[in-house]
Amino acid sequence: MKTLLTVLCLMVNIISFAQNDKELIGTWQSNESEDMPTISFQSNGNLIFNSSNKSLEKINTTTYAVLNEGPIFKVDFIFKTSGSNVTRTIPCLIKIENDNTMILATGIGTDRPTSFHKNNSVVYRKS
Repeated sequence: MKTLLTVLCLMVNIISFAQNDKELIGTWQSNESEDMPTISFQSNGNLIFNSSNKSLEKINTTTYAVLNEGPIFKVDFIFKTSGSNVTRTIPCLIKIENDNTMILATGIGTDRPTSFHKNNSVVYRKS
């Protein structure tokens, strides 16, 4: 019985994850700056950054975790560096403005942003 309950809880979490992030799935580009990477949220939890920034080449795997439902998502970007077991998490807030526009606010260190403002946010458009 305990095993069945555990399996059911896992299934609910997986279904919730799939429903929570469906608005994020796709490729997003910033119109604000050419320095900002294109971000692709994949349905399997992988995150792909396309950028000319050489420091991103050292990253082996990048994933994301949605921690709550919208309208403002708490999302963690999780980076694992090639050749080591070092993992870095960047806490973020994402607000979906409409089907084609999102605002991404990134935190500093382990602090998640609490609001969106010009110093921590970038507007992305779905491409």
